[in-house]
Formats: sequence, C-alpha cells, structure tokens
Amino acid sequence: MASAPERDAHLRVGPVAIAWRTGTDRAARRPTAERLLRRLAGAGATADVTRDCPRCGEGDHGAPRLVGAPVRCSISHAGDVTVVAVAPSGRCGAIGIDAELSTPGVRDPAGLARALGTTGSADLARWTRVEAALKARGSGLALDPRCVRLHRRLGRTLALVTPPEGAVERFVVRAVHGIPGCTVSLAIASSVERRQLLAVQPPLEQ
Repeated sequence: MASAPERDAHLRVGPVAIAWRTGTDRAARRPTAERLLRRLAGAGATADVTRDCPRCGEGDHGAPRLVGAPVRCSISHAGDVTVVAVAPSGRCGAIGIDAELSTPGVRDPAGLARALGTTGSADLARWTRVEAALKARGSGLALDPRCVRLHRRLGRTLALVTPPEGAVERFVVRAVHGIPGCTVSLAIASSVERRQLLAVQPPLEQ
C-alpha cells in the first residue's frame, strides 16, 4: 500500500510557530524535523541542529537546539507525522511540544493513568500536556511523569513539575488544534509567566 503523500503545514499559537509534515517515514524523521526547524526560524539550510540528552550526555538525541539562532525549539513525532515548534528566545524561556496519534487503541488509558500516577484512566490530552512540560524543562521522560501535576489558574492550565531535588517549575500548557489525526499539546515558560503564576488553584481531578 502506498504511503500518504508528504505535506507541510503550519500555524501559530501566540509567539510560537508550529509546523508539521505528514507522510514521513521513520528514516526521514530527523532530517524532516531539522528542515522544518530551520524554515520556521529563518535559518540557513546548513544551520546545525544539536541535541543534548540530560540523562546520558550523548548528542544524537535529546532536546534540540538550532545553533546560532535566537530561538527555543521542540520536536515531536507521532506515527508518520513530524511536528516542530519554534519561538523567539526573548519571549519564551522554554517551549515543549508533544504529539500522539488519536487513533483509538494506540494508547491504553489505564496504562497512561499508571504512568501519570493517577487513578482510573487518563486521556491523550492529559498525557501530551505532561510530556510537553517535561520537554520544555529539557528532561523529557528522563524525569518521571508522576512529578507533574496539572492545575487551573485564571482560565489556563498549568503544569507544575516537582523534581526529586529542586524547586517547582511552572509551565503554561494548552492544546494545539488543527494537526490531523493527532492530539497535540504545547508547553511554554517565560519570565513574564513566572511572575504572574505566583499562586495555583487546586489540581485537576486526578
């Protein structure tokens, strides 16, 4: 069966530009993501994209960085869909994006709940918000997702990340609509938001 045709598309969420491509096979994931990052950032075709894994220190995986460009960036893959996000570093202290296929049965709700440390079941929206926040802080799933709690504050959803050692880190998280076949969430941290988020309301139902 022929694979779906490749196609680029993009949208904007506040200061964050998001682009995605469908029909990407596994071998093309990395070069596709790097090309999309360069395009969104206005960087040259040969600008280096480096990675830094906080767990092992290797540079072939981990949080991406576009060398020489004053931007924050993040990458996610879901099936044959590659999604990237880019924002000016002057407006965002950090960003993270996570995408999961919305196809029923791909993810077990009970399994997601166990991974998140919640009772009952959890949906993809909750999972992607948590993982987006972990990506924004630079650790990804190297930090246990159970260290993240979601709260509501002034009509926004906050992800509060409490590592075993260190202070609570706060991220604004929101859904990203319009990427076909995927549930996508974006996490943003900035100095402005940190000043505004001095208090939190009770957590969402766990």
